[in-house]
Amino acid sequence: MLAHEHADADVATALLAALAKEPSAETRTALWLALGLTRDPRATSVLIDALQRAAEPRARMYAAQALAIHGSDEGRRALSARLDTERSPLARSQIALALGVLGAREDLDAIVAALDSVSEPVLQSQVATAIAFHGSGEAVTKLASLVASEKLDVAARAAAIEGLGMMLSRAPALSLGRTSRSANFTLFPEWLVAACGTTF
Repeated sequence: MLAHEHADADVATALLAALAKEPSAETRTALWLALGLTRDPRATSVLIDALQRAAEPRARMYAAQALAIHGSDEGRRALSARLDTERSPLARSQIALALGVLGAREDLDAIVAALDSVSEPVLQSQVATAIAFHGSGEAVTKLASLVASEKLDVAARAAAIEGLGMMLSRAPALSLGRTSRSANFTLFPEWLVAACGTTF
C-alpha cells in the first residue's frame, strides 16, 4: 500500500524477489495483489503469466484483481483475451469485474456477455457491479435493462440498482473502494460486511 502511494521501486523489487522463492500458493496470490498496488512496470508480465497459467480459478481471480489494480494497457488486453477463453464462472466474473474497473469502452459488451455464463447469484451480482464500475453512459443503459430482467436473480438486479445509484450519485465515484483499500475489512462489523457484499 505504501508503494501504491509513492511508486517505490525498492518495494516492487522486494516483492518480485519474494514471489520468485515463495512455495505457498496462498501467499503468492497475496504477493500478486501487492505487486498490483505497486504499479511497477516489471509486475505486468508476472501478473499476466499468473492469469494465464494459474491452475486454480481462485488464483486466476486474484491475478485478475491484481491486474485491475495495476492498471496497465497490456494487462487490460490480457484480461480481455482471457475472458474469451476462461471457463470458470468464478474467474470469469472477476475478470469482468477487473475490466469494469479499468473502464475501457471496447470491453463493455464482453462484460455484459459474461452475465450469460454465470448462474450463481453472487457471481451475477459481481458482473452487474462490473458494469457499474465501467462508468460509461452505455453502462447506465445496460444496468437499467438488467433491473427489469426476469432472467437474473433478485440479488443481481439489486446489484444493478446499487450500481445505478453509484453511477448517478453526486458523491465521488468508487469512494467505497478507496476506503476499503485502506481499511482492515476483517474488523468490519457484520452489518457493514453484509451491506457491502455486492461491491467487495
